[in-house]
Amino acid sequence: MLKGNFKVNGERFTVEQIKGWMYEIVGAGKAYWIAEGVIKLNQI
Repeated sequence: MLKGNFKVNGERFTVEQIKGWMYEIVGAGKAYWIAEGVIKLNQI
């Protein structure tokens, strides 16, 4: 499950931001949901 926040290259991201990106990725057809808060990227 997702932790409270993530740090990437010195920047912090909230769970809400990351979930938002997940929804965008799935919405663009690049991935699909496999569990709550977990996506699987489609093969290119």
